[in-house]
Amino acid sequence: MSMKKMVIAPLAAALIVFSGAAHAAKDVKNAKDETNQVLEELHKINPAAPIDAVSKTDIDGIYEVVMNSQIFYFHPKTKTLFFGEMIRDKKSLTAERKAQIQALLTQALPLDKALKIGNGPISIVAFDDPDCPFCRKADAWLKNRQDVTLYIFMYPLPMHADAPKKARNILCSQNPAETFRETMAGKWDKTFSLPAGCEAKVNAVLDEHIKWGHKLGVTGTPAFWINGVGVAGADMERIEGILKQSAAGKTAETAPKDSPKK
Repeated sequence: MSMKKMVIAPLAAALIVFSGAAHAAKDVKNAKDETNQVLEELHKINPAAPIDAVSKTDIDGIYEVVMNSQIFYFHPKTKTLFFGEMIRDKKSLTAERKAQIQALLTQALPLDKALKIGNGPISIVAFDDPDCPFCRKADAWLKNRQDVTLYIFMYPLPMHADAPKKARNILCSQNPAETFRETMAGKWDKTFSLPAGCEAKVNAVLDEHIKWGHKLGVTGTPAFWINGVGVAGADMERIEGILKQSAAGKTAETAPKDSPKK
């Protein structure tokens, strides 16, 4: 082989690689431009919408839109919004995506701001309303478990008028874990006054708990995540099954880690 051919061959290969990389970069830019255009169209429909993400689906012209862990779909050409489940092969693609998004979000939870109870090897994130009867039922079961560590976020629901006050009372307590358990047992279902300065002390923390509940799309309590797997309601049979899988090392997701102290 001549010297000229030896030089041209690697040069041609390099040009092919460079060309491929350039096309890939262009495709990424085009995709980003498309999603930005879709985002602009959505903001024209509702400028105040807190949209977290927009991405193409595998259906031509249809985009997935994520907002506070809720998913809907958009067809920009006709300015049409679709709400509901996308079903394929008898499976809800929407539910699967929502679970993936929520599992990722649990990894970012500020666990140092949560009420921590227990020292078991399996981490459970819980969003609880102090006046929710199903939360109380779940806690009556969980308090007997030695294999879990609970990270509890207060999430008072609008239907329970006294729940925000009870949540603040728990967060203000010198022993929040004990006050939480007393509250769930009904011992604070009476008229009481908050300690002086309590609201100023814990309002920011309670607001953050509620904000994260909204981010995760919590609409009812209790809501649990165990090693990234979500459970809605006091479904103790399902929780027991996930705990057994976790103990056997079969749960795919990793448990949330404590956030660094600030």
